[in-house]
Amino acid sequence: MVDNANVYRVAGERFDMSKDATGNSGTTHRYLPFDPWDDGAEERMENMLNAGRKIMREAIEKYKPVAIFAGFSGGNDSVVVTHFACTEFGATAIHANTLIGIEKSRQHARDTADRFGWQFDEKKSEATGPPKRRRDGSKFDPSILPTGKWQDGDTKYEEFCFNFGMPGPGQHPRMYQILKERVFEAYRREAKQGHSKTATVMFVSGVRHDESTIRAGYKSAIKKVGSSIWVQPFYWQTKVDFAMYRGEFGLPRNPVTDVVGISGECLCGTMGTRDELDAIAKVEPETTAYIHGLEEKCESLGLPCRWATRPEPKRKKPDVDPAQLSLFGDEPTFQPACVGCIRRNGRGR
Repeated sequence: MVDNANVYRVAGERFDMSKDATGNSGTTHRYLPFDPWDDGAEERMENMLNAGRKIMREAIEKYKPVAIFAGFSGGNDSVVVTHFACTEFGATAIHANTLIGIEKSRQHARDTADRFGWQFDEKKSEATGPPKRRRDGSKFDPSILPTGKWQDGDTKYEEFCFNFGMPGPGQHPRMYQILKERVFEAYRREAKQGHSKTATVMFVSGVRHDESTIRAGYKSAIKKVGSSIWVQPFYWQTKVDFAMYRGEFGLPRNPVTDVVGISGECLCGTMGTRDELDAIAKVEPETTAYIHGLEEKCESLGLPCRWATRPEPKRKKPDVDPAQLSLFGDEPTFQPACVGCIRRNGRGR
């Protein structure tokens, strides 16, 4: 659990909008110079920063959050907004460890946070055991599962695989829910402890405006979902702007991305392709071996067993409850921490 005394300081103390992280009014500390041959770069950088500040201040003034978190996957877009939110607004960088991903990418996130002095916290999608009740409130009966009984796993992802098979295309909302959404919900609950039920918690992300973000549920730079306020300070910026920001502040690229094409902190398989396994093996062969081990276990259980592959349609046995895939609750339509995958694949479901 996060140390509330250190993380959840009073909003008025943390969000002094008249000063930046260094305590200077209206100034921004820079780590690297602009290209001296680009006369317009400095102005574009200032415009980007001012636009982000305006969006953040609007959200803070309207919702008065009791805590601000910056979702830090370790990706090249994520590091930009995390740097901005942590240095200018005192956010805490948080990482949803799915426990199905490339460890080198997770370590890159930890190392980057340490290098820049950000407060950093990480929660894991650990196994929780069989559900006690189904979505409709009735008692959970494990005999409805494909194997006829509950299969234990060491992680939430393993529990899903060993009871329903390897998730493939079409199951991304479910994976988002059990691997990331519940982590954010845990941070929200902890942050609200000791506050009123109407208190809000802000989550800052590096989402940019395009068709993929709309498919993920974004239609504006600020979105309220219950008591969670999702803010995208650079919503109207471009990929080029993000690269400019990284260069200006000396932010490191994720080395995994340069080889695999993705940061790889989540390899649930619902948005991946089989070809990616070869690229992953070049960076972290033990992760590829782990995925193959999951495939073998699923095959032994008679379940869908190929990572990043849509299962072949089968005729359901009469005694299989058609509601079994609803055991985990309604599928989320808002998937703020997976926009990168949706953008890359051009689909959200």
